[in-house]
Amino acid sequence: MLTKHAVIYFFARGFSGIIHLLAIGVYTRLISPDEFGKYTMVVAVVEFINMIFFQWLRYGILRYFSKYSNLKERHFLSTIVTLFLCVIFFTLLISQGMWFIDGIQRYKGLWWMGLGLLWIMAWYELNLELLRAKLAPHVYGWIVISKALVTTLFSIWMITVDMGAYGLLLGVMTGMLLPLIFILRENWKEVRIPQIDRTIYQQLVMYGFPLTITLSLHFVIVSSDRIMLGWLKGTTEAGIYAVAYDLTQQTLLLIMVIVNLAGFPLVVRTLESGKITETKKQLHRYTTTFFMLSIPATAGYIVLAPQIALLFLGPVFREQAALVIPLIALAVFFEGTKHFYIDLSFQLAKRTLLQIWPNLIAACLNVGLNFFLIPYMGILGAVYTAIVSYLLAIMISWLIGRQIFPLPFPYKEILKIGFATLCMILSLIPFTNFTGFFAFIGQMVLGLFVYFSVVFFLKVIEVPDQIAKLVKRFFRE
Repeated sequence: MLTKHAVIYFFARGFSGIIHLLAIGVYTRLISPDEFGKYTMVVAVVEFINMIFFQWLRYGILRYFSKYSNLKERHFLSTIVTLFLCVIFFTLLISQGMWFIDGIQRYKGLWWMGLGLLWIMAWYELNLELLRAKLAPHVYGWIVISKALVTTLFSIWMITVDMGAYGLLLGVMTGMLLPLIFILRENWKEVRIPQIDRTIYQQLVMYGFPLTITLSLHFVIVSSDRIMLGWLKGTTEAGIYAVAYDLTQQTLLLIMVIVNLAGFPLVVRTLESGKITETKKQLHRYTTTFFMLSIPATAGYIVLAPQIALLFLGPVFREQAALVIPLIALAVFFEGTKHFYIDLSFQLAKRTLLQIWPNLIAACLNVGLNFFLIPYMGILGAVYTAIVSYLLAIMISWLIGRQIFPLPFPYKEILKIGFATLCMILSLIPFTNFTGFFAFIGQMVLGLFVYFSVVFFLKVIEVPDQIAKLVKRFFRE
């Protein structure tokens, strides 16, 4: 089932990721770094507030839906929606109170648009987590692909009529809203409002709030750099950095997200059923698959960074982006490793409160280093800070996590993956001077072929018999 779901999520997230990748290339040719910087800063703030106020509900759905799906599904979902509406009202009150702070009214358009984006984003992501919990990857895939298409097309139209940052924000909001219309009834038809089950509420709070604090601190490492760049160096530099980071992150993190989307619900369901031996096997498969895909992808981004910047970014963004993409790729790899591998110890052991401390220490280091390095080094200072912060968070999280829920680390498989990645890099280096679309496609095909050929012959993972026979026949012929 892991393989089946991973394939579905791969095509869904992969296709939407390609759309986002192409969209960045179009946006950077139509909009200035200053306008993109404004858009980036609004989205960064909205995502932070979204994590603080709504993430605990999404974590709760994913963790507890399978527990209540048979007997108390209506009570569970009614509690979720009632709490969601309460949080909506609370954020409205806060926004009204903050409206009178000096300086905010100068950005009233972005302020109210950001509030609308917050509510739409929170509802969109809540629906996606419910689909994950229901093990409905087909519907999930249809939603994320539709969102990517609508967002891109609507945003491009808005930019062409000189809407700038406002156009990009409207595009994101429209892309999230439209697909949800078609699944609203199916997802929430049993809901009764207002209704809160006290036991369910307590479980959601106890499980979700520590993770929310953790993720909020994680956000400080992920996105505070672009906010501080905008503040300390201007929105233009923040825009260039955001483009380089988003281009890299949306591709590399996408691969890790796909493995997590497919694998984590299966691990949770196996663990809840009390099958400890099977849970260990699921975790071993999950970990091997995670590193088998993330390590070569990171290496490929580092080797092909100049071609990626030249092909996908506008002329104003290219030069600086090409310099930092290799470092950003390394930072994103550490980010994904912590979030989708190391942190599983806390979530599976239901000891999410302990997860706060590594992120708190890393977040404090991140803010301090950004204040020190950004004024002197600009974008490079932000990237170096992210790498150091993630490494520290990984080390502390691993030391704590191994005490409460040890995770498997497939040493033999990792060594094989490292060797296959090295073979891939050596095959690509002679061709790095070739540029252009077809050259890039050729480099990708060559790298994938060499890497997966080595992976197959070293037997890193179990390959279905039919695929194995086809590959062997191909090489014999």
